[in-house]
Amino acid sequence: MSEKNDHIIGIVGGMGSYATVDLFKRIIDAAPTKKDWEKPHVIIDNFSTVPSRVRAVLYNEQKDKVVECLASSVRNLMNCGADRIIVGCHTAHIFLPDAIKLVDGAEGCVINIIEAAVRLCVSKGYDKVRLLATEGTVETGIYTDAFSGTKIEIINPDEKGLVDIRTIIEDVKQNLIGKATRELFRSLACADENPVLLGCSELPVIYGNCREAGIVFENEVIDPFQIVIEELVAPPEGGNT
Repeated sequence: MSEKNDHIIGIVGGMGSYATVDLFKRIIDAAPTKKDWEKPHVIIDNFSTVPSRVRAVLYNEQKDKVVECLASSVRNLMNCGADRIIVGCHTAHIFLPDAIKLVDGAEGCVINIIEAAVRLCVSKGYDKVRLLATEGTVETGIYTDAFSGTKIEIINPDEKGLVDIRTIIEDVKQNLIGKATRELFRSLACADENPVLLGCSELPVIYGNCREAGIVFENEVIDPFQIVIEELVAPPEGGNT
């Protein structure tokens, strides 16, 4: 039998639901196992009724409710035994520090995907990284701030880019990905030669869809969730797969 990590992985999901399905599948696909019973133990809280994180940022709507919902989901997952928790929404990470404060022991369980992205980009020696993200994520500067201690410049989307990203995200959320969605995403991702950072949980879904359709991306595409997934499913040190 292959050795594997015995962590119980929790996903704070539902933001959106198709992105959560994609995240779960990628965790299972990435696990270096030979038998079904060796796959990771994953618990999902598909909390789709969490208020809009973007509107909470842009219009100060239901901020406290967003924090309470995130804290509740983390608490539920921990009560079910999860000891490594992924929050399946980039914009939600803006509220994550406040949510963690409301849950005993959460600080040691919840993984910050934004910090994971910074670690990777620094290790790659990038000079510039182009961010594709929602208005809420861009408005708060959460990625710009995270990279401020490095020599890497974050290039945020322009106004048209934000509109196009929102169109793509809504297509993914409604499971309406088509040729136009793929072409729009590729035009954004390949706008220049800089590495592209997928700063929204719906964007890896369309990226995977594009690759399945045979679309080629010349520049590197960085998915913070994939970074964390690979860390989570790696066999324990000294283990064999």
